[in-house]
Amino acid sequence: MDLRRSRLYVRAKVVKADGTALDDTDTSSIVNLPLQAMWAQMDVYMNNKLVSLNTSNYPWKAYINTILTSGTDEQKSQLQSQLFMKDSGDLASTDGKNGANTGLILRRDFIKNSREFEMEGPLFEDIFSLDRHLIQGVDLYIKLYRSSDQFFVISGEDTPLTSYSC
Repeated sequence: MDLRRSRLYVRAKVVKADGTALDDTDTSSIVNLPLQAMWAQMDVYMNNKLVSLNTSNYPWKAYINTILTSGTDEQKSQLQSQLFMKDSGDLASTDGKNGANTGLILRRDFIKNSREFEMEGPLFEDIFSLDRHLIQGVDLYIKLYRSSDQFFVISGEDTPLTSYSC
């Protein structure tokens, strides 16, 4: 197994807190780089031994790494498979429908009416940046911990009425 080429694939959708579908009046959107932001923590085990840091800063690590190592061309093409859409305009805007943040509006288009969307991208744990293959007989186990709805969904309301499932 080539650790460096390992990828995470997720099919997800955003729904209201009661499980019903979003409608056209909802202004909620999702944060930038949602494939990575939906996970608060990632634990990686090899032969039942934890080989990753046991911290809840995974989305920050992934976002900072992505911003620092990718150029504009990559952000406008390859990173869109992770729904990376650069925020621009009014960064404080929480209105994904009529706000002034173009990235937020583009990401809202993927979730409107609770449409399922797919994302695919790399894993941002140190073990997956090694240019080595995993040898036979070594068991690899990855445990992902979800981020809270409030971290993942951007809403202008104090208590977001939306949730996500994958």
